Amino acid sequence: MQQEEQIIIYLTRLTDAVGAIGQTVTDMKERLDGIDRRLESLEHRLGGLEQRLDGLEQRLDGLEHRLDTVDQRIDSVESSLSKRIAEAEFALNDKLEMTEKALDTEIDKVYQIARRNEYNIEELLIPYNDRNLHVSDELERLSHSGERLDEVETVVANHSEAIYRLQAAVSGS
Repeated sequence: MQQEEQIIIYLTRLTDAVGAIGQTVTDMKERLDGIDRRLESLEHRLGGLEQRLDGLEQRLDGLEHRLDTVDQRIDSVESSLSKRIAEAEFALNDKLEMTEKALDTEIDKVYQIARRNEYNIEELLIPYNDRNLHVSDELERLSHSGERLDEVETVVANHSEAIYRLQAAVSGS
């Protein structure tokens, strides 16, 4: 019987251990179920994030395409403007050169006209030069006449004093 008791003790311990193992397995199973639920939730959330990321990626691809289009358009406009500026600069330089040549020609014409007019004016003034000489002689005579007039005024002034004295003497008598 001792062996039977030991077997019973052993079986009891074994049953208790199996029960504890069973409980541990049940606990572990519950924990694994909780972890599975959390994993499913995370997978669902990750699926949503992946969809959002895919949407963002598509939008970024669209923006990149639009930026490429804008860059190409800017390059095209820049090239066109550079070409037009070069053409306008060339045309303006040509017009400037033509204007300078025309201006030089007009200046030469004005100079030639001035030279001809200078000669014509000198010829027109020849008769007046003789008159100017006569006027100069007359002005010289007038300057002498002015001196003579000053002398006459002095004499008249002296006579005027004598006349005033004489009148005063006649009126007083």
